[in-house]
Amino acid sequence: MRFPITLRDCSSFSMVALLFISGLAHSLPAFAGTFINFDVPGAVYTIAYGINNYGDAAGYWFDGTATHGFLRRVDGTITSFDISRGTQPSAMAINSSGTIAGYYFGTDNAYHGFLRTLAGGLTTINAPGAGWKNFGGTYALSINDAGQVAGFYVDNGGTEHGFYRDALGNYSTYDPPGSVNTLGLMLNQAGEIVGNFYTADSLVHGFVRNASGNITVFDAGGIGLYAWAVAINTSGQITGYYYDHTSNGGHGFLRNPDGSVTSFDVQVPGYTPFPIGIQDDGDMIGSYQPYNLQVWRGFRYNAEGVATSFRDPDAAPWAVNHHGAGTFPHSVSGNGKIAGDYIDRQGIDHGFIWKQN
Repeated sequence: MRFPITLRDCSSFSMVALLFISGLAHSLPAFAGTFINFDVPGAVYTIAYGINNYGDAAGYWFDGTATHGFLRRVDGTITSFDISRGTQPSAMAINSSGTIAGYYFGTDNAYHGFLRTLAGGLTTINAPGAGWKNFGGTYALSINDAGQVAGFYVDNGGTEHGFYRDALGNYSTYDPPGSVNTLGLMLNQAGEIVGNFYTADSLVHGFVRNASGNITVFDAGGIGLYAWAVAINTSGQITGYYYDHTSNGGHGFLRNPDGSVTSFDVQVPGYTPFPIGIQDDGDMIGSYQPYNLQVWRGFRYNAEGVATSFRDPDAAPWAVNHHGAGTFPHSVSGNGKIAGDYIDRQGIDHGFIWKQN
């Protein structure tokens, strides 16, 4: 639950000081583009989560009682949908044909993945071994243009495993060597899957699984650090972030197909950038929080090593609740379109699509 505040909740000095400090902290040059803000009619809040190369977006919205999925076409047409066999669908990704992948909580008290075609046809996804208790079930998180799907499932013992589903409905499940929990997060157009896994010592490692099922394990920043791999582009470049416990801070990283890893910071070391996606040209998109202020902004870190920032003009310029405020990108298409949400001055989330000028 979000708790909006007003100017009367802060002294005039503290508010002026906050705005002044925020302006000083935000020193990155602007990433020029156009925001298209929107809400599903009747929504209390709207979250845009996935976007394709055409600019079609998918996500979910809340009506005050339950959440629903939505599709927003590039022409602005919005279609809301529900899953007849369950409740509260979360639409997570959309491919170029308009097929949406996501998951929902079923009437059987388990999570199930789903596919929704542009025409509205629904397919349920249940990975072999998925459980029906302890938040068990299947979480479909990514879909490519070939109709291949990736995600993870939770068995009845509460253990997470990766899964892959091909366009014909055949499943493969997997775990990297030594994994006690596996999270498959995203796949690219070549069918390569990127994700993370935990080992018995509670450390987190990255992995990439190729189209033949072979898994390569890697650590960004060095073995023993907490690393989180989140996205992969068509050429196999991977982005994510890791925490450096020696400095109590974090850094973004880029892993190339040859295995080389480069770390980066978008502002100053120690203030963790959180990449959410990587374009086909290698530009990385994510969010960051300048100097520990509770106001988040989006960033682009390009292949030349230049960081730029973007902020929705309707986003609150200061924190309006304990969750913070700002602009939150959630996905980027291969050609650079971004979907996400922003929090306004009343503490309400709205969807946005961003296109580079």
